[in-house]
Amino acid sequence: MMFTQHVKSLVGVMEELGNPFLEEGKELLRLDTRDNLDAAVASSICQAEKIGKEKYEAFVTSRLIEGSTPLSEPVKKNKLLLFSWPPPREKSKASLQVSSLKSDVSLFQGSTLLANHEMATLMISSATNPNHVLHPYPTLVS
Repeated sequence: MMFTQHVKSLVGVMEELGNPFLEEGKELLRLDTRDNLDAAVASSICQAEKIGKEKYEAFVTSRLIEGSTPLSEPVKKNKLLLFSWPPPREKSKASLQVSSLKSDVSLFQGSTLLANHEMATLMISSATNPNHVLHPYPTLVS
């Protein structure tokens, strides 16, 4: 039922806009939204077949012919920009500062926990060893 609706919708769009496969332009058009795609998306789609053939040749050569790579090793993913992917965004300065501050907070918490642990260890050792004297500052070893 849904498939036939999708096919009818696609045929309607193609009748309205014309056959997209007959056009010679370099721009790609999304039929569902009628938007032109980004140049990066268009170039990645145009190069997809070439990249796939190169990956296939590398796979056959390294795994089947040479045997240098085991068959069980996964093939690395091609991170191509496609229709549904938005273009990659650069991180803003504010978000980089927030992530840096979060990192600093976790480091501070860890150092505080370590200092509390060391202080508790010193208190316990001074309680069990009466000759051990606590000083407000570390003593110099000469």
